[in-house]
Amino acid sequence: VKNAVQAVEGYFPEVLRETGQTLLGSCYDDIFVKANMSSLCLKLALSKFLGIGIVAVSSIVKVPQLLKIIKAKSAEGISLESFALEAIAYSIALAYNMRMLNPFSTYGETALMLIQDIAIIGAIVFYSGEIRKGGILAGLYVGLLGVLYSVSNSQLRVFQMATIPLSLTSKVPQMYTNYISKSTGQLAAFGVFNAVIGALVRVFTTFQEVNDPIILSGYILSAVFNGVLALQMVAYWNNTSSSVTSKEK
Repeated sequence: VKNAVQAVEGYFPEVLRETGQTLLGSCYDDIFVKANMSSLCLKLALSKFLGIGIVAVSSIVKVPQLLKIIKAKSAEGISLESFALEAIAYSIALAYNMRMLNPFSTYGETALMLIQDIAIIGAIVFYSGEIRKGGILAGLYVGLLGVLYSVSNSQLRVFQMATIPLSLTSKVPQMYTNYISKSTGQLAAFGVFNAVIGALVRVFTTFQEVNDPIILSGYILSAVFNGVLALQMVAYWNNTSSSVTSKEK
């Protein structure tokens, strides 16, 4: 096994070898040079691999939702409040992780999904005609960024604690909209199911790499609430399909 692992490592390009050493530290040599497959190093390697995978997938995870709104020229069934609250939670989480110097692989998707959320909010505002509300939200958001930049680390930690109920609350308007209409409207299944998988993966990577119970608790509860949205997606699937078909006719 040792010879096989070393032979494979010998074919690694220098950039891949340097990246592996940066991400895994001494565990890189333990795994690929010494072939010492300790559970600690293997868990770290798996965590890094999953973390990078989540960051990569997150770059497009909400694009189907945005395209679905644009194609339908409608934001019916999409809660503006849900995406606005989620964007606020992402902004706080991004500021907190950057300030705490946590590994980018443990939170990188937050920045990418924040950008996509802002684009979706813009599409919702445009197609729903709520331009005034969009302007108010934009002004409040700029103010939030200023606050996050100026607060101390201890104050920012309080903000991060607040993202747990904030993030969960952001799902409630969408759940309620789905329940009342018995349909998920223009909500994209790809984004919903990936949110569940992403939250579960983040529970593992946070447990392995970040000693922060606040962040860990947030991901656990996020998995639960996103799971409820996924169940609604399954339960109302036929209703949603029928509604879309009738509108196209």
